[in-house]
Amino acid sequence: MSRDPILLAVDSLQIGGTERQIVELIRGLRQSGRHRILLALLDRGGRFDAEAIEHAAAILPVRRRARFDCTPALSLRWQARRAGVRLIHAVGRMSALAGLAVARGIGVPIINGSIRSAPVPLDRRDRISRWCAMRSDWIVANSRAGLIAHGLGDHPRAQVIANGIDLSRFAGVIPAEHDASSICMVANFSKRKDHATLIRALPLIRRAIPDARLILIGGDFGTLADSRQLAHRLGLDAIVRFVTDSARPESLIAASRVCVLASHSESFANAVLEYMALAKPVVATDTCGDTAGLIGDAGFLVPHGSVDSLAARISELLGDPQRARTMGEAGRRRVQAFTVTRMVAEYEALFDRLLAAARPALPMRDAGHG
Repeated sequence: MSRDPILLAVDSLQIGGTERQIVELIRGLRQSGRHRILLALLDRGGRFDAEAIEHAAAILPVRRRARFDCTPALSLRWQARRAGVRLIHAVGRMSALAGLAVARGIGVPIINGSIRSAPVPLDRRDRISRWCAMRSDWIVANSRAGLIAHGLGDHPRAQVIANGIDLSRFAGVIPAEHDASSICMVANFSKRKDHATLIRALPLIRRAIPDARLILIGGDFGTLADSRQLAHRLGLDAIVRFVTDSARPESLIAASRVCVLASHSESFANAVLEYMALAKPVVATDTCGDTAGLIGDAGFLVPHGSVDSLAARISELLGDPQRARTMGEAGRRRVQAFTVTRMVAEYEALFDRLLAAARPALPMRDAGHG
């Protein structure tokens, strides 16, 4: 059994689908026991830090003093060499940059796992991700849409490993107490999520379903204030609830009747897996990347930015509980194929292939508990 040390370098573990996937991967790899995962967090203080640290074999301390500080690469290079790291897996733009420097410095392969979105067009940060990916030994994205958006759809060293979900998290979930005719959307408040269209759709929904209410769950990444202001301008303060501190949205999802993903650009949405695991029908915009194929008969796709279409489909499901239940059950069946076990097995196969092709291991010293 291989116990090769693998360095997982991550920008941060704030609330979000990518961060949840990182935690699930670390936990699954620890349970498998085939590799030793050494975790390096460039920015500490995220909501998922404790969970990730609990399951990593060791923590490599990194201190980033500024946004574009180069010292993490210098520190990681020394620590990775000392720990006998055989492979680096980087998730995040700054981790990818630092990881490249470390990998080339100590002569080990690097996997770029930073392509977790499908933006069109690419902004400056996305171009950094693409630059790093092109120079890595392997690229792993969570969707085909993400690779295509970054111009890497036909790259010979790129592959898709779709998100996995721990279905045990959803067993026995007790629904939160809130209004029965509720609509839920789990998405961080960022420029790539389209909370505005959903908020604008709510008055139209209430014409058909007068007691409909909306719950928006996510951390603030720049657009929370705008979303609150829009709800206020439309006179919706009393029927739109903002939940910004929930890393565990299961009970809120479970209490909702329809779950929504409205997005300007998407790759593979973790939230949709969570909706399906709780047997909730999904209404998503047609910009949701590979998630569109996942949804199938478990919900509806609507045109991006169409207030009328979004309102109509949500109203249709709220007004037809039997159809909503049928779609929800279809989603629960579909999500069975997207387990953490499957995701971890695919990563382990990739790790083994790259390790087998790499040069002999560097001398290894103690890097902490394992």
